[in-house]
Amino acid sequence: MSRLIIAAAGAGKTTFLVEQAVDKLVTLD
Repeated sequence: MSRLIIAAAGAGKTTFLVEQAVDKLVTLD
């Protein structure tokens, strides 16, 4: 169970970072 939780948390952080990067790119445009 803990592995699934860690994987979900990691995916959430990755998605958050990707969204931040996209927001920065959009802001630069």
